[in-house]
Amino acid sequence: MKKSQILLGAVCLFIFAIPWQNAISIPGIGTFARISGFLMVLVYGWYLASTPQRRFPWEFVPMFGFVAWYTLSGLWAVDTTAYAGRLSGLLQLIAAVLVVWQVVTSEKALRTIYRAYIAGAYLLSFIAIKEFKKVQAAELLRAQRVTIEGFNANGIAIMLALGLPMALYLYASAEERPDWKGRLGQLFNLGYIPMAALGILLVASRGGLLVALIGSFVCFVAMLRKPECRPRAGTLLGFIAVALALFITFGPSKALVRNVERLASTGQSLKKQDLNHRQNIWKDGMPLIIENPILGVGGASFAEALRPAHGHKFPAHNVYISTAADLGIPGFALYFGFVGLIVRAVFRSASKFKVFDLALLTGVLVALATANLEVGKQVWMIYVLTLAHAKLYPSIRRESAPAALPSPA
Repeated sequence: MKKSQILLGAVCLFIFAIPWQNAISIPGIGTFARISGFLMVLVYGWYLASTPQRRFPWEFVPMFGFVAWYTLSGLWAVDTTAYAGRLSGLLQLIAAVLVVWQVVTSEKALRTIYRAYIAGAYLLSFIAIKEFKKVQAAELLRAQRVTIEGFNANGIAIMLALGLPMALYLYASAEERPDWKGRLGQLFNLGYIPMAALGILLVASRGGLLVALIGSFVCFVAMLRKPECRPRAGTLLGFIAVALALFITFGPSKALVRNVERLASTGQSLKKQDLNHRQNIWKDGMPLIIENPILGVGGASFAEALRPAHGHKFPAHNVYISTAADLGIPGFALYFGFVGLIVRAVFRSASKFKVFDLALLTGVLVALATANLEVGKQVWMIYVLTLAHAKLYPSIRRESAPAALPSPA
């Protein structure tokens, strides 16, 4: 087995563990995702001992600048304990980004990594179903949403929702294979859609529902616009209709009525700005940005800086606001400058399926507005995966215009 294949396997193990990262934790060591990440970095070090490192793209410059600025913010951070913890997580994430960049050198590698994430998200859905069965008879009619120890309901739904554009991309772009492997692969891709929908329904996260709807809608429209994908779009609709009919007929639909009602109220809640008091946190956080426009209050210090106003430490539930408040304009510009360069690279890509990458990034941008994802593993992995995918299909440069002929004397 080649070293590159071993490194890809280590990366896939790490990606597979991300969706259910908090389900298994070893005291004194950490979650399985952390253990697999450490293993991945060790394999990467072994890989580099005899293999030249792939050149980093210039789009990484603002990412490195963001890390440097975040590190410096410790000099004025209001909450030094939270700052240190998040800095450690951020540095680990950047190490993972650099490793993943090394392995995504082909379409096959990217598809393998996407499958690893979807497999992990499948497992997360099964965990949610298992928890639902535990409490169904005892308390689900009183407790509106399924909860999983070590997980945030909104985080679960977003994790599942971000897998949808990946599954739809794999489904839409797969080569026609009449053998059982090809059919099984497509069933794996299609089957994830109802599984993710069920998981989001069980945790009843409106933020996760928004991410799922937006990403899936963009992908479906992209399929309809491509003549070669329209038959698969029809198959997709039929598959969803059958899955929905089976759930209504045989599923515990009565026990989930309140969850459905909660999700159905998403649009009305947005109109009324009823976001579980998040709007109050955001409103109180704006003066922090105005009073500290350059330096901010320091990395991971948003909650501590707002403690006098709330009496408790409440996170921002919004990466846009927390980044601006914590790191000021420079930190905000570096972070979203990096994201902007990724979007630019995807737009300029010659890939026929770049709309699916844009759908994935759009889902991330929506998720950033509703959750604490400053050091979300899934977010940073999507950044590097979509950038690496775009670099596989460099934009076609326009041919230079012919030189003008000299004017006659």
